[in-house]
Amino acid sequence: MPIMVEPGALRELLQTVIGFPVTPFDEAGEVDLEAFKQNLSYMVDGGINAMVIAGGTGELYSLTEDECRTLYAAASAHVGGRATLIAGVGFGTRTAGALAQSAEALGLSGVMIFPPYYGAADQGGLYGYYRHVAESTALGVFPYARDQTILSPSLLLRLAGLPNMVAYKDGRGDLRHWNDMRAAIGDRLICLSGAGDDLAIPFLASGAVGFTSSVANYDVGTPLAIFEACRAGHYDRAFEIVRRRQVLSIYSMRQRKRGHEVTVTKKAMDLLGRRGGSVRPPLVPLQYEETEELARLLQCLRVNNEPGVPLADPDGAAEAKT
Repeated sequence: MPIMVEPGALRELLQTVIGFPVTPFDEAGEVDLEAFKQNLSYMVDGGINAMVIAGGTGELYSLTEDECRTLYAAASAHVGGRATLIAGVGFGTRTAGALAQSAEALGLSGVMIFPPYYGAADQGGLYGYYRHVAESTALGVFPYARDQTILSPSLLLRLAGLPNMVAYKDGRGDLRHWNDMRAAIGDRLICLSGAGDDLAIPFLASGAVGFTSSVANYDVGTPLAIFEACRAGHYDRAFEIVRRRQVLSIYSMRQRKRGHEVTVTKKAMDLLGRRGGSVRPPLVPLQYEETEELARLLQCLRVNNEPGVPLADPDGAAEAKT
């Protein structure tokens, strides 16, 4: 059975590595549910105990509403008793609210609210958007600030007053703004890093209590090892894990084109025997030379792709545990 939690309890469950599973598409461009469920099992078997369904890496904005609901239902039925499941919602105000209601009805435990279609709206308009979604469900909710959507400290403080608002997730990677946001809300909300596995360390050192990971799609042990090292205060060791596990090099590839954070993740899965599948437009596939480069990086990883083996690199494992 799915894990049903009150908003207050969700705060605790989010203080971890939160997986960002991809949405696999088959050759016809349709959602491949069997591959999706296999990938969820890989994450959960490897130690991930929270994940966002239809998130950014899951190509939320390339999905229909019905596909979102199908993914929510499949995840709830497949791993709902083993992981905290968060629904990604967005698009427009009414659509996001309706998806939040569906997530609650299907047994998910929380809602991550993506920016609306018009992400550069006035701060008052953004408040109305987030408030509507929060009031659409009894589940715990939290905003995900990214791209052109910049939440001000005063807006976040207003949102913190909503009874089921539990967290703030930053996806912009601006530490100065992050510090301003934390100063504004105090302990009213927990703060999560969503700027990438490669930036998890500075944000965990600056008050983040968890982070979202796309690397967990193909190398589940690395984000867990980074989190454990940081939680123990061993930031130098965490950086060695990032360096040795090619996180920096792979993230460099991801930054070359808009949307490549998804494309590179899916291709890495395919190259390692998982089922990432194709991407939908407007995302573009990797070129041949990029695929060859990624394959070389992954060969250096020496990833053991069997579920339940958190970190194949013995040096990296030692860094995480000592």
